[in-house]
Amino acid sequence: MKKAVITLLAILAVSCVPSSSISSAISENPFIEAVDLEKTSFIIQPVLSDGVLKAYPDNNIRSYHGESVIAFPLFSDVHITRDLEDSGVTVYSDEIISFLESNDYPFAINLGDTIDQGTFDNEEYLDFLSSAANAVNGNLIYAIGNHELHDETSLSFDRLLSLLHPGQENSRMVRYTYGPLSIYKLDDSRRTFGRKQLVWLEEALKQDTSPYRIFVAHEIVAAGWMPDHSLAVFGIDPAEAAKLYRIMAEYGVSVLFTGHHHKGNILYRHSDYMAEFNAAAAHKRDSVFESSGWVYLVELDTIEKEIRITSYATATGEEGSIFVTGLREVLQ
Repeated sequence: MKKAVITLLAILAVSCVPSSSISSAISENPFIEAVDLEKTSFIIQPVLSDGVLKAYPDNNIRSYHGESVIAFPLFSDVHITRDLEDSGVTVYSDEIISFLESNDYPFAINLGDTIDQGTFDNEEYLDFLSSAANAVNGNLIYAIGNHELHDETSLSFDRLLSLLHPGQENSRMVRYTYGPLSIYKLDDSRRTFGRKQLVWLEEALKQDTSPYRIFVAHEIVAAGWMPDHSLAVFGIDPAEAAKLYRIMAEYGVSVLFTGHHHKGNILYRHSDYMAEFNAAAAHKRDSVFESSGWVYLVELDTIEKEIRITSYATATGEEGSIFVTGLREVLQ
């Protein structure tokens, strides 16, 4: 009983974080000026200099040439160091890197909780982070998760990736573009987006000229829709979730990619052209509530107007389920 009460209090404490704390150190709308992935390429070293990951500009640019399908890898919840504390856990660092290197992708999306416990100077974490980024020319879109805050802070995360976002005040809330696609990286690492972030998001979308838009964040939003543990321990405040869904519907955001749930592999359909895809964890843990380890290839098909999400077993590369949802085009 005592353990259950402590768990409930911890959940309430996280869910009651003041929304102002999410964006208090940021003075301007971080989504207005986008990082153009057609103009960025970095070589990353697994070294920190005063808390900053070393990154050097490179000339290996991957430009968009009007391809009808934009393909990119996606993964979540690597949880490096978790296997040191739990014998039932397998962390598939090398296998994830091999998946990223399997093709010449313009970028990849990491939905957070890359480290389980520890600080950003952890050698295994830095080796994985640099290798994953270098596999996609330095263009690793890395969303902050709640585990990044166990032994670090939001500001130290901003500092860690600051060389990859020149001119940006933070690394947690960033808009990226690639050809006709806008990717909004959000911060819900404290189980809230916060009023200010949602206001900024809507302001930026009003000005966005990209015909295709997607969101990425760590924490699952549509929790409680399935008969699983998300009924009790996951999810964003329903009122805030409703605001996010209204923004997505009004401004043509086709999909929100999230992680955190671990079991995952769930496509929540809100309409024919609006959904949340909750990715399973890339690592494995021997539990009915956990993942066996999955990574994904996402394909935005601008001809068929659909988004295909193909799952692959992290350990073996064997293809799993294919999830399909609509790709909405915003006509200017």
